[in-house]
Amino acid sequence: MDDDLVWSALGNATRRDILDLLRHRPKTTSEVAAHIPLSRYAVMQHLAVLEAANLIVVRRAGRSRWNQINPIPIHEVARRWLRGYELDAVTSLLRVRGMAERPGAKRIPGPTQGARAMSRVMDPQAPQAPQAPQAPQRPAVDATTGVAGREIVFQLWIRATPETVWRLLTDPAEIPRWSYPYAVEIDRLAPGGRMRFVCAEGEDDEAEVLAAEPNRRLAYRWRSSEPEPTEVEVILEPRADYTRLVFRNAGFLEGEAWDHFYEANYSGWLEHHLALKRLAEAGA
Repeated sequence: MDDDLVWSALGNATRRDILDLLRHRPKTTSEVAAHIPLSRYAVMQHLAVLEAANLIVVRRAGRSRWNQINPIPIHEVARRWLRGYELDAVTSLLRVRGMAERPGAKRIPGPTQGARAMSRVMDPQAPQAPQAPQAPQRPAVDATTGVAGREIVFQLWIRATPETVWRLLTDPAEIPRWSYPYAVEIDRLAPGGRMRFVCAEGEDDEAEVLAAEPNRRLAYRWRSSEPEPTEVEVILEPRADYTRLVFRNAGFLEGEAWDHFYEANYSGWLEHHLALKRLAEAGA
């Protein structure tokens, strides 16, 4: 996707407010409009901009339109533009400016302070200040799915063919290149087939294939450490020079035990699919 679309969408305060509303769970358009002091038509226009920038995933169920935040573009923008810029260095520079602009200021920090701060910005190998972990988005129960409980949903635009992406998703030799297992075994890539993800430590993960439509759709019932299996679905759609990948992991129930698995899966799936995207676009 075009970075300009993401920057433009995020540059509007109302659209940022909408993303804040969607951080914890998906909402219908009516629910979003109830929290934004604009007409429903104006809210729909803002949602359309966010959808065009791939910052939300929109699904329709009956007469309802469900909007869910998609963190992928923000992660990609941060990875591309913000890496190497350290929070402590930028803060130091802003503090220098603030002191210089303060009315009646008697002293401006010497050049060594600003130079040290700038050197940390320019040197990506410099020690980084610890970053506070960002809490993952946590959708509530969504009646639009056929599986009970919370779900993880996001989409990526990958500059590669569906055939390339499908190969990375399903070839046992390719999966360890972007995902967590060091080996994968698949006895049959068809409904009823079994997949085994061999882990370096602990018990292996297993899955039962529910659907396998080459270059289009893969679905399986996945059993890892969760109390009950969850369902994973990946849909591929060709779009000009891109493949649109929609990922869904559904069936996370409520409760403290499930909260841990939801958070771990959210960050894990996000990291792995960003790695898949980079691999596919590198001509894997």
